[in-house]
Amino acid sequence: MKMKVHFQVFKHLFALLTILIQIGEGIMVKHNNYEDSWLTKLIKDLPVQKQIRWRQTEKCKCGLTHKTNHSERIVGGFVSKNGAWPWMGAIVYMRDSTPKIVCGTSIINRRYLISAAHCGEYLKTQGMDKFQVFLGTNDLNDKDAVVPELEAIIMHPKYDTKTKVYDVALLKLKTPLKYSARVSPICISPQSGAPYKDKEAIVVGWGSLMFGGVATTMQMQTMVNVTSNKICAEKYLKSEEPVQITPMMMCASAPGSDSCQGDSGSPLFLKRKGKSSAIFEQIGIVSFGSGCADQRYPGVYVRLGKVLSWIRTVTNDAVYCNMK
Repeated sequence: MKMKVHFQVFKHLFALLTILIQIGEGIMVKHNNYEDSWLTKLIKDLPVQKQIRWRQTEKCKCGLTHKTNHSERIVGGFVSKNGAWPWMGAIVYMRDSTPKIVCGTSIINRRYLISAAHCGEYLKTQGMDKFQVFLGTNDLNDKDAVVPELEAIIMHPKYDTKTKVYDVALLKLKTPLKYSARVSPICISPQSGAPYKDKEAIVVGWGSLMFGGVATTMQMQTMVNVTSNKICAEKYLKSEEPVQITPMMMCASAPGSDSCQGDSGSPLFLKRKGKSSAIFEQIGIVSFGSGCADQRYPGVYVRLGKVLSWIRTVTNDAVYCNMK
């Protein structure tokens, strides 16, 4: 009898706690002080699988592609086929009607794209009106590219230019995207521990083909292997400009292959099995590195699983596609 009473008390307390958290999230979003709220600290202490609840719809699916065969190999990577990665976007600077790649980005739902905070900082400093986002193409000279209008750039409040932590930003669009075979979102999901160590992942972008080189107008892709943070940290502490690799980051590399200048903000993603077909899931965001394809130093990425709570809070007005 006592055990039954205790269980009922616990059940009601848990329900009350859930209500308080939901109310607190609404207050935190309204006042933009969620990072310092005691409720947020409580939420962060909960297991990540319990705290992330995406608003999903059965009407669309994320991470799907119909073109995955690639043939032309260039400098450690491939030229992507048009439509191969429909979540990819290019942030470009328009100079005399000629697009120049600045950063990469990826579609996570109809209203938001995700990129690196240092990219968002650059856009804000130079003026958003000088930039455009190209979607639905692998060619920056494609006149049929989808060009949505940006409404706002939301940078993570804990982003630090010196330590490079929390290098993530959300780009909010003025009008919702219309999904098609060329434009659709990539999956993002809760992550805990180090589930991707030694996994092969894909990085895509329009950046330089070599350190200090000229950027390409064609979308490139390459394969890299996720390395342990411990090994990565040891390497960067011995570099000319030592950088601390934190749990907010992840590293990946492969001989002769890497992301490079102009690829910042682009997604790092991998393939996993879905119920009916393979789907692609984003696990990182290109952040920084020492040179390009330098075997001494892996590329460093934002560990997406560490910022999902913030993404969920900011994008609570958006609906996500089904991941199954």
